Amino acid sequence: MGSQGGTRGDANGALHPRLGRTLLGRSSAVVRGFYRAADDRREGPHSLWIHQLPLVQNVGVGRLAGPGRLTALDLAGGTARIAAQPPLVQQTQAEIYPAEVEPGAPQNFTYFLRTTATSANRGFDQILLSSSAAVRFRALHINGEEASVQIEERADGTLLVLDRVVRRSGLLEIDFESTLYLNQTRFDALLFNSNLEGQVQQVDAGDASEAVVSETVSVALPADPGLLDDLTISTQVLTPNGDGVGDQLVLEFNLLKVLDPRTVRVAIFDLTGRRVHLLSEAEQVAGRLALEWDGRDHAGDIVAPGNYVLRVEVSGDARTDQVSRIVSVAY
Repeated sequence: MGSQGGTRGDANGALHPRLGRTLLGRSSAVVRGFYRAADDRREGPHSLWIHQLPLVQNVGVGRLAGPGRLTALDLAGGTARIAAQPPLVQQTQAEIYPAEVEPGAPQNFTYFLRTTATSANRGFDQILLSSSAAVRFRALHINGEEASVQIEERADGTLLVLDRVVRRSGLLEIDFESTLYLNQTRFDALLFNSNLEGQVQQVDAGDASEAVVSETVSVALPADPGLLDDLTISTQVLTPNGDGVGDQLVLEFNLLKVLDPRTVRVAIFDLTGRRVHLLSEAEQVAGRLALEWDGRDHAGDIVAPGNYVLRVEVSGDARTDQVSRIVSVAY
């Protein structure tokens, strides 16, 4: 490519249409295309060139001969040369099973991760599994054999620390348990090598195992558009007489498919439709929610004996969902 290279490919390679950006001092250099050459030896094992354009400072075109992590930046005469290392593994493919589950119920999952490696790859010994849902690790198998692994719970996910570096191609199966409340919940994975500080490789979705056909790392909920599910109450008869038995009613329910906070109202009504007490009116996101009612009205007085309606209501983008239960008060 030399100092006057352009973005067009030739017989030795093809333009990879990715857009990169790196900061050069106070200005920005934009890599308009990654050039993947067939013969890496022309510019060294892996190289990326960024050239100045006359009208815009520090903006130019570049090429990358082979994938990898950018490790060095050397500016000289307006030209930047960035060296890169090979990826940890040459290719990754991952898919999850099952790819559709019922909401609000604990479910066992298997995350299939297939890696393809060459002699140039350094391999990995750590896997970070991250999701908006909590992950409870169960087991890791590598090519059918259970592997020893240590678990570190981090703010950005669950880190699996292997007892050895995986350098060869193979199939990893990560078994875990999770409870989902959001449709299309993603489970993403990153690979690390503890001997290569700062180097990380994202795992791509794809056909990792012939045993499953999902080819996705997202899990769907059933097509039912409902936002509320599985409303349960601890007792059908509330007896708020202070004897410590039946003095509190505990209600729990699943709030589904709500990624952005939505107002959830939980209230008690008498049989004429008059609201007796507003238990909660707060913004919530998807998850299992729980509240208590002690049999008192909005003024703090114990309600009269009789039947009451417990109602949970949430408004979505296109509809309002509500569920109700009859609760009896006796004392």
